[in-house]
Amino acid sequence: GEALRRVMEDFAASSAKAGDASTVAAVRRVILRAAAVVRYVVDMLWARPAHPQDFTTPATIRRMAEAKADEIGERLKDSRGHTARTLRGLWPTHPQYGELLRAVTRYDALVTSGGWKKMPRMPGKKVVRGARGAFVVALRERLAAEGYAVKGEGDLLDEELEKLVVEFQERHHLDSDGVIGKGMVAELDVPVEQRARQLRLGLQRLRASNARDPKGSLFVYVNIAAQRMFLYENGKVIRSHRVIVGKDNDDIDYSIQVKGKINRTKMFTATMTKVTLAPRWYPTPRVIDLELGPALAKDPDYYEKHGYVSEMKPDGSEQVYQASGTSNLLGVVKFQFPNKHSIYMHDTPSKAIFKRARRAYSHGCIRLENPRQLAYFILGREKRGFTRKKINEIIGEKEEKLVVLKNKIPVHIDYVSARVDDKGHVFFESDIYAYDLAYFSGQLPVEDTEEYKPASLEGI
Repeated sequence: GEALRRVMEDFAASSAKAGDASTVAAVRRVILRAAAVVRYVVDMLWARPAHPQDFTTPATIRRMAEAKADEIGERLKDSRGHTARTLRGLWPTHPQYGELLRAVTRYDALVTSGGWKKMPRMPGKKVVRGARGAFVVALRERLAAEGYAVKGEGDLLDEELEKLVVEFQERHHLDSDGVIGKGMVAELDVPVEQRARQLRLGLQRLRASNARDPKGSLFVYVNIAAQRMFLYENGKVIRSHRVIVGKDNDDIDYSIQVKGKINRTKMFTATMTKVTLAPRWYPTPRVIDLELGPALAKDPDYYEKHGYVSEMKPDGSEQVYQASGTSNLLGVVKFQFPNKHSIYMHDTPSKAIFKRARRAYSHGCIRLENPRQLAYFILGREKRGFTRKKINEIIGEKEEKLVVLKNKIPVHIDYVSARVDDKGHVFFESDIYAYDLAYFSGQLPVEDTEEYKPASLEGI
């Protein structure tokens, strides 16, 4: 910081008077190294230059060395002789951090070696197995340049090359159909330098994440950009489920008078405390006013047809819920981790959406593919007789059953657009909320919502 520079300048001036140029140079090097170490600690622990909402400005980051001086000193007090090991000890303990570091090293090497060329023009709107020509030759070269296991040569898009096309699509959040279209070519043409930057952004996001140091041997990690839920145990992924996350559309909530991207799934950390089997669904006032109300006006039997129940509460107000059952919008199981956003994970009757590569369709909650499998695992840990048969029996009775967990589970919801799987394959995920774009274009922080006061509520 400023104080460090003043010390350096004062020492340099006094040494210069003494005529000891070598001492001045040596002291400058020592102080610059010390300043770099201090900045490293700040960047690793407190700076958030890439967080979409909790953004730290460059000016604030520069002041942190002074503001956190005592804590920095405490962190470094025993580092003499092993500074590198001390600094490595500040790295996030999330299992993805080390994997991304290795990926950065690999992609930096690709940058040094020249990366890859842009693809030539497609010979048609789509390229499929059986195609021949210069485009296929360039495709082989492009995939090989990034480390895909290309076998053979020639200008034929054969079965082996088609498998690599599918692998590329899976690792770039595209429909994995083996058909090459404009979307895939656009991903192929992203320069290696940009991929390296995306990996570094992933590191920065993990440093700023509430999930940077997961507590306990077991935790749930939802990556919004990946649209996947990962269950970690002892640092390894033991379950992975596709998820549906919040829409990225503009919307209005008249009940709380806000507008904007109000359906985006939020990033936060909470604790799973309950699992509900055969849950009822209690729609929010916004859903009742803007969706169920108009549907009921068009069809007076809408509630009965779709399993909704309207009851009068003791205070005279109406309570609407959808009864338990397979057509219930929460499906057959709900996983609850209390939080200020009222977000939870749940089943859904809309199974077909999970086949899509990009799955941002909810009102903010997280819809889970194959949720029974997760329920079997979580409730099985309770050692309270929740066998698969018992769980299925409860669901089949269509009567809501709340289970309060003895073994609580940390839940982390995050947004990181680069990840590495257990085979070392790098995945570049979908920037569905344009948080990466906002970072690279210098438009942080992102304001998802703003206050909105309609002139009139007539007709709503």
